[in-house]
Amino acid sequence: MFTKAPRTFTINSMPDFDKDLPEDQDPRLPNLNIKKETNELEGVPVDPPPEPISPQPPQSKTPEELLEEAKALSSIPVSSGESISAKEPIPDLKQDETGSSKLSPIGLFLAAIFLVAISGTGGYFLGKGSTGQKTILPSTAPSSQPAVNVPPTPSPSPLPSPSPASVGDKIKLASGLTLTLDKVWLDSVYAKSKAALPDKVQVNVQVTFANSEANALSYTPTDFMLKDSQELEYKAVLNASKEYKVLTLGSLLPGATITGGVSFIVPKDEKNFKLIYENAEIEFTLL
Repeated sequence: MFTKAPRTFTINSMPDFDKDLPEDQDPRLPNLNIKKETNELEGVPVDPPPEPISPQPPQSKTPEELLEEAKALSSIPVSSGESISAKEPIPDLKQDETGSSKLSPIGLFLAAIFLVAISGTGGYFLGKGSTGQKTILPSTAPSSQPAVNVPPTPSPSPLPSPSPASVGDKIKLASGLTLTLDKVWLDSVYAKSKAALPDKVQVNVQVTFANSEANALSYTPTDFMLKDSQELEYKAVLNASKEYKVLTLGSLLPGATITGGVSFIVPKDEKNFKLIYENAEIEFTLL
């Protein structure tokens, strides 16, 4: 028979939690010795922090570069579907999950450049080519016909204006009648009348109307008018004198004539006058 050896148990003593221990030896607290941990990490290599990347300002292109790009874009057909630099087909429209179509960023960028080129430089060349102006050069071929010296046409000289008629002349009127100024004189009764003005005189004229047409023609005495040297006009005064037979309104049969008088009140110092009726002007001077 075998004899069993007695078992021995070792019981570790439990820490006395009622006893105050130092913080670095208390198993209930973590090791807060920052200096010690720092010393342990001093030997570990650490990568330096990356340097901040400053944004690069966009480089402006010169007008020559823009013109070259515009020419390259204008030479590409609209339906070609090739890009400028890589000559790759422009990506087609992509369908997202919702079914709506959208362009890729590269396609939008190329489309924007193409529209700018067409509206800018391409439009300029198209407008320049469609002006429709033609330059006609003078012909240098010698003419087969000899030159003919054509004398200049002389300008027509102005016709002399007809001179006004005088006392005793017969004038054909626009109405068809013939007018004659028979005589002119100053009325002697007017100066003695109470209605006379000290700076005025009364001029009497005796006229004759004749009808040589085939139909009756009328006349109007109130249409007579005097005009002095200052182009001032004076209207006729009827029934103003007993020294003549008053000319009254009427008409003349073919071949008939009538004679009568008309008066005018004019300035005393005026001597030169024109008797006006329709298209007739008859000059006279008072003595």
